[in-house]
Amino acid sequence: MELAIDHRPGGPLLIVSLTGQFLPGFAILRISGYETPSRPVLVATGLASVLVAFTGGITIVIAAITAALCTGTDSHRDPQRRYVAGIANGLFYLIGGTFAGTVVMLFAALPNAFVAVLAGLALLSAIAANIVGMVQDEAHREASFITFIATASNMSFLGLGSAFWGIVLGTAAHLVLRRTALKI
Repeated sequence: MELAIDHRPGGPLLIVSLTGQFLPGFAILRISGYETPSRPVLVATGLASVLVAFTGGITIVIAAITAALCTGTDSHRDPQRRYVAGIANGLFYLIGGTFAGTVVMLFAALPNAFVAVLAGLALLSAIAANIVGMVQDEAHREASFITFIATASNMSFLGLGSAFWGIVLGTAAHLVLRRTALKI
């Protein structure tokens, strides 16, 4: 995929959207052993995003968390049968969308601390899997750890949140550590 830097106000948003939404999903698919051509998927999701934009909908992307859930061994031992998880996920999204107003009202009525605990529990296995992957990759361990800690810190600087600074600091650490390793 080729991206050109656009200096108009929407340009950086487009680059962040593409790298932050599409690429992790494709990476998860590749890691799971699926050789997915990117062009047809990007064209289809792009066209669908344009169509739903006219109704006030959000963009349609391959989400990394959803891809990880639907393509992993937890969904089915046989990779040829994992499509069932994708279909079930789609049906769940349709049902969830139908009752979205009710779900939002329910969560708005719950205490914030309880909602935070539920969110943490829902992400626990994904976080654990990523931490295991982070420490097993010796070449990128330190940079990954810096990215994780900076992102988890909830810091804010220049109006930008910890997710942004985690990527910046982790990338800088990776470049510095790689340069140091190459000189040795």
